[in-house]
Amino acid sequence: MPHAERQAIFIVTDYFPSTGGPSSSSRAIAQELILRGWTIRVGTRRLSRKWLRDELIDGVHVHRSGRPGYGKLSKLCDLVGTWWWLFRIGRNATVLQVFMDPDYALAGAAAGLGRRTVMKWATLGDPERYLGPQPVRYLKVRALRRSLNISLTQSMAQELKECGIKSDAIIPVSFDTLRFAPASVSERSEARTRLGITADVTIVFTGHLEPRKGIDLLLQAFGAIVAEGASAHLLVVGGNHGHAPDLGPALKSYVRSHGLDERVTFAGVVDDVVPYLRASDIFCLPSTREGMSNSMVEAMACGLACIAPASAGGDDLLSDGAGLIPASNSPAELARALTQLLGDSELRSRLGTRAAARVEAHRLPSVVDAFERMYATLPTRCGQRGVRRRTP
Repeated sequence: MPHAERQAIFIVTDYFPSTGGPSSSSRAIAQELILRGWTIRVGTRRLSRKWLRDELIDGVHVHRSGRPGYGKLSKLCDLVGTWWWLFRIGRNATVLQVFMDPDYALAGAAAGLGRRTVMKWATLGDPERYLGPQPVRYLKVRALRRSLNISLTQSMAQELKECGIKSDAIIPVSFDTLRFAPASVSERSEARTRLGITADVTIVFTGHLEPRKGIDLLLQAFGAIVAEGASAHLLVVGGNHGHAPDLGPALKSYVRSHGLDERVTFAGVVDDVVPYLRASDIFCLPSTREGMSNSMVEAMACGLACIAPASAGGDDLLSDGAGLIPASNSPAELARALTQLLGDSELRSRLGTRAAARVEAHRLPSVVDAFERMYATLPTRCGQRGVRRRTP
């Protein structure tokens, strides 16, 4: 395919300067594709009136539509604005890549891009969440069957199948090998010094402070191990994005009321999580629902010993000795896993080494190779067929 024709449109609910998995993942993939000669346009929500409607960010043409907010009216305005934008500029696109929210794949279908759409599902439970009740569900499933659908894990592929949608490929979350790697002794020491950490072991959580992430359960578990005399420090990295209730105030209140102020650091939303991962020994993700967590993949790439129950994707990423998988995300189970790692530096090292090896296949170039193979199967913009077509 000539480079002049290699034009991809990404639709993602949150894009830089927004934070979170979809934002960082889509941005990294866009940058890699640009290095390979693609032209990338990104359509996303305009969550702040201070953000420009159109701007160029690191070589990516970013268009923001809709109005600030996460309510139904804001979503409707965004969908209509996205449809109109795609209708105007989509004719020359090689592919429409939708991240996370299939409603935007429907906007693409309405703009005539249905058979050039690749839908990337992000979280377990999203098909039920987005498809909704009949008869709307039937129409959505029918439209999504015309596109290619990507799952992050086999569990997600099975979930899609049960909803009547075939998963055309399983492509995992990627990580940037230039940023995420095991820290040297000096890098770890420097990061801990900058953060003022003096405890023997540092535990880190990175993600949004919302109920689904279970950070309140981790705090309860952390309070329990501190009460038992553990020399540990907890780094809570992240904030609220507006999608769900903000647990931040309640979490800080819990820390104050339980005398954990000197043991817990709330870093807030940060531009770079790497220094916090370098300062840490253990990563814990107690989510009630995940697909494949960007945060955990990044922590594994940094060689941290990881703890995550099956509900947080632990069964997919941490099996066969790559981490600890508690029976649930209850405070008691989390505290038990933390205690096991706190007292065994050799186990932490062994799990961290296996974790880093496990995510070798998640390196950004390999993941983008898989995306390009998917793109090559799509009809071209002039109506011709790609290299191959899907089996009906």
